[in-house]
Amino acid sequence: MGTTTATGSGSETDRRITLAAVGVVIVFLTIGLWYTLWNPIGEGVDEGDHFEYVRYIKERRALPIQPWQDNGRPLLVSMGHHPPLYYTLLAIGIAWIDTRDAPDVLIRNPHFVWGVDHPRNGWNVYLHSPAEKWPWRGTVLAFHVGRGLTLLFGALTLWAVYRIGRLLISDYPWIAVTGMAWLAFNPSFIFMCSAIHHDALMAALYTAGMWWLVRLFDQPCTPREGMMGGLLLGAAMLTKLSGLSLALVYGWGFLLLGISRKSFRPILPGMMTTFGVALLVSGWWYGRNWALYGDPLGWEMYRSIFWFNFRSTPFTWDTFVHELLYQTAQTFWGAFGFMHITLPPTIWWTLWKIVAVLTGIAVIAILRRPYRFFKEKRWAPWLGMAGGFLFLFGALIRNAIAVGGAGHARYLFPGVTVLVLLWALGTHALTAFRFQPLLTGLVSLGLALYAVWVPYQFVIPLYPLPEIASEKESASADSLHICFASAVCIRSGNLIPQDAPGAYVLTLYWEALPGDRPDLFAHLRVQGEDGTTLIKDAFWPIPSFSTIAWEPGTIYRTRHLLQLPGGTPPGTFILEMALTVNRDGEPLPVRTVTGEKGEGFAPIMRLTLNQAVPLSVSPEISRTEELEYRIRLLGYSLGKRTWHPGETITLTLFWQPREAIQPNLVVFVHVLDKQGNLVAQHDGVPDQGRRPTPFWQPGVLVVDSHPVPLPADLPPGDYALWVGMYRWPELQRLRIQEGAAAGNDRIFLETIQVRP
Repeated sequence: MGTTTATGSGSETDRRITLAAVGVVIVFLTIGLWYTLWNPIGEGVDEGDHFEYVRYIKERRALPIQPWQDNGRPLLVSMGHHPPLYYTLLAIGIAWIDTRDAPDVLIRNPHFVWGVDHPRNGWNVYLHSPAEKWPWRGTVLAFHVGRGLTLLFGALTLWAVYRIGRLLISDYPWIAVTGMAWLAFNPSFIFMCSAIHHDALMAALYTAGMWWLVRLFDQPCTPREGMMGGLLLGAAMLTKLSGLSLALVYGWGFLLLGISRKSFRPILPGMMTTFGVALLVSGWWYGRNWALYGDPLGWEMYRSIFWFNFRSTPFTWDTFVHELLYQTAQTFWGAFGFMHITLPPTIWWTLWKIVAVLTGIAVIAILRRPYRFFKEKRWAPWLGMAGGFLFLFGALIRNAIAVGGAGHARYLFPGVTVLVLLWALGTHALTAFRFQPLLTGLVSLGLALYAVWVPYQFVIPLYPLPEIASEKESASADSLHICFASAVCIRSGNLIPQDAPGAYVLTLYWEALPGDRPDLFAHLRVQGEDGTTLIKDAFWPIPSFSTIAWEPGTIYRTRHLLQLPGGTPPGTFILEMALTVNRDGEPLPVRTVTGEKGEGFAPIMRLTLNQAVPLSVSPEISRTEELEYRIRLLGYSLGKRTWHPGETITLTLFWQPREAIQPNLVVFVHVLDKQGNLVAQHDGVPDQGRRPTPFWQPGVLVVDSHPVPLPADLPPGDYALWVGMYRWPELQRLRIQEGAAAGNDRIFLETIQVRP
């Protein structure tokens, strides 16, 4: 397996390795500080609610009592069911800052709906303004101080990972540093540690507790050692309910310790001290829950407040695989915001494939030279570390059985030490454990660049500040002067053709009028001179910045893409706009520059099309069906018509929406036998998940491919091919409004043949 030591004395090698570990921590802190700067305040997972818990303790010097049965308490702190250690530490850290401006700073984006139609609603959970920029004051300053303190907990986690690695793999000390890097430069881990969230402290305490446990295998389990372990366990239990799983890890570790030493008697004093101290540190919190809510965990209280999060259907194997495991895998390598900003599947699937290979290589390396990794009974601490991950994963499953959407990978970061060390071991085994310092440096550099590239590419562009225009810029556009009630006016605008046929960018310059104004929603339609509606669109003028926060006298510039449908003939078309209060309110009265008044849609400009808009692609078979939400099926392509059992049908559908789509829709492709029995299917978000329907732009063609695997034992014969759409998660099928299938909830395409 190659040489195991670096050139030079042992102490010199150890010093270099320690400096490298310190370097990883410093780079982690640097990137983490950058994360705290680009991420607007409140945009971490439930960050605003976590901050309110901190502020409650800071200002009232008491813990919140949650509403339960007839205690008459209002819900002031939605996160008040969590143990208080993290929030108390941060309250002490920001005690010197005046945070009374929090209600004026933390204003929720009224458009935001988790998981639904992000581009049209804005990706941001809170409204943000230039007031968040430097110099920081009040609540903004408190947020950044709190984030900085939380980042330090992440650094402690990394150091504990490093110390564990040095103990478990003493022959290859550089593996400990590489393992640190695998965690330190994981964007999800950095994001967790750079926001106000108790998971960072949980990771630090849990990992430190496992470090303490691994140390016990090399020294006597004395009451003094037990006191240290008890403090870590008690602190973890005071940070998060999943900290209770660390008690199971300790119990598992003590069992392994007794087996490895062939006697439990020497470890009993230390074990009793450990659990006794943990009970003294944290027991008061669970006793308080019992007194206030009737059970030590406060579970029924939590259920009464967050009843809408609990499952209404059984937790099945399919749920475990396709919801819990999928969501965990998706969010492990980079998830941001309220976990609603994730990476393209190609990225995180590729990373999982890489670490799967590295894990396999690590296992092979261990099996080839087991004495190097398991000498002096090192199998016991390895099993202890594996238990640390498995017990935490078990706690995640237990939570997911009751609560939907619980598969957030950050819950597992406290226990991933065994994983990152295996990945690091596999990394070094690739070079037969040669060139260890160089390999550690290359891996660390590559992962650090990934941690910077991901938010720069996929996240930061989603948090733009509203575009402010000058008087001169507004005056250079076509004058409009259309006012909607006493709320806002459109001063000017223009329509600029794009390279794509039938594509235009509509630029409008808005001005808010003095006084309060509601949250306004824009409705745009393009009509022919004969009154025929070509397309309809609906959107917030600035999705990330509600009109309730617009400053009077400020000119806001908005841009909106218009795409005329393929096949639109030449002619003159009229663009009309209406504003409503929220999505479904009544249209505001309209007043033009000439003094004309009206209701509903107001014409804002004309569009002259000199030549027809061609279809960008030609489907093999044309169709004329139109579904609900004015979704047109223009046709499909199938290639061949005869298949063999076990082959995969590739069906490509061509959709064209004529208006904006709010709900998430799923396309289904069904293969039925002559008796109408379902023999094969593919249900999925359009274009393999890459084109969710809320992202569809009116008039823009959507090419949607579906692989339909045929069973290997499918009997030969003729089979019918059907397609349709349904709303998710209601599973309500869309009705067909026009075409040959009008009145039905599915569309028959054609009959295919299966031959032996």
